[in-house]
Amino acid sequence: MVSLLATSSFALHTPLALWFDRRGGSASAAPRADDGFDQVLQLSGQADAPAGPCLCVTPESKLEEEGRVVGAALCVGNAQEQRDALALVGSVEWILVEAGAPQPCIVAENLLAATEGSPTRVAMCVDAAASVPGLAFALQRGVDALVCPAAAATGELLEALQVAKAQRLEVADAPAAAAAAASDPTEVELRHGLARTMYSALFDFLVAQINTSLQIGEANPNPNPNPNPNPNPNPYPNPNPN
Repeated sequence: MVSLLATSSFALHTPLALWFDRRGGSASAAPRADDGFDQVLQLSGQADAPAGPCLCVTPESKLEEEGRVVGAALCVGNAQEQRDALALVGSVEWILVEAGAPQPCIVAENLLAATEGSPTRVAMCVDAAASVPGLAFALQRGVDALVCPAAAATGELLEALQVAKAQRLEVADAPAAAAAAASDPTEVELRHGLARTMYSALFDFLVAQINTSLQIGEANPNPNPNPNPNPNPNPYPNPNPN
């Protein structure tokens, strides 16, 4: 499968959502409060749904939220299935790519390139910790959600997901923090005032050092006088010059 976009410049600007996929887990499978999951994914009609936000996958592979269709769940294992996924861009809120794609990062890049500027977001199922960084930062933007199966929501995979979420949150918050600082006239004036004070003090110091050097030079034009015309006198003259 060939990437549709070899080079591009996308901005990483949204936090990363983590979904807990309980479709293949036990009936009581549920995320822990401190695991960092934002959403639960389950089959339509699946029993014992945990409290909180929940998305359901219908038998027709539709993605529903409270009975409203918000997207589609697709397997993307070949070029035709990829074209089917790309055809949904702009018409749904979410495209959920099921696990098993032979090259998940390339699939993610192609979908991200197609969804740039559209309301469609991309969620990718992931079952290995090694795949998390590539998906979370694909095209310097990253997918919008990573979906973790309930059976694998422990150990290295969970840790990788948590780290990626924290890193994305830092990057997403950085532009807002910079804009807030730039829009605060008090902070800008303080920075400029500090810079002016430092440069003024440095200038005064350099001028004082130059003036001191000039005064020393004028007072002592020959700092190393040598009254002896013979700079290397022989302390042991030859008593018999002939």
